[in-house]
Amino acid sequence: MPDKRWMFREFVRCIKGAAPAVGFIGLTWSWAPRVWDPQCSSSAIDASFMSPTLPPWLSWEENVLSGEVPEAAHGQSFDIEAVATFQMGSKVHQLRAMTSFVVASANETEGEFLDFFYSLLFRSQLILSLFNRSCCSIARRQSSCCDDSSAKFARRRRRRSGR
Repeated sequence: MPDKRWMFREFVRCIKGAAPAVGFIGLTWSWAPRVWDPQCSSSAIDASFMSPTLPPWLSWEENVLSGEVPEAAHGQSFDIEAVATFQMGSKVHQLRAMTSFVVASANETEGEFLDFFYSLLFRSQLILSLFNRSCCSIARRQSSCCDDSSAKFARRRRRRSGR
């Protein structure tokens, strides 16, 4: 801060917690996201998680998404949307987050898997980027959530448009 002014960041509540990028056949894949709020502890937020659509072998239990990866899912990629619903004061809030993973066999060679994984990763990143941009436009209207890069994108867009 060379000009010695305060710089305030935009208040953005969001879903945090990294999901495994790979699900291995016969093993349990699980994701335990949490609501992050810059003004209070995650444990103080009583959120309930759900997903609009899930493969039949995945389910939410006590805010953990998990399931044993079936052999029939080999080679597939999954884009999962998590929706957190919680109350702050007298208002009910909803946040959304996306995660993606691919299914592989534990005995695949590293080269085969990496070729497959990187081709899916590029496609998934494009989908997530588009989702996060639309999420930010919703966030401005509903005080919802996005990841940090999407929030920066939204702030830049507002500054350019003069809003």
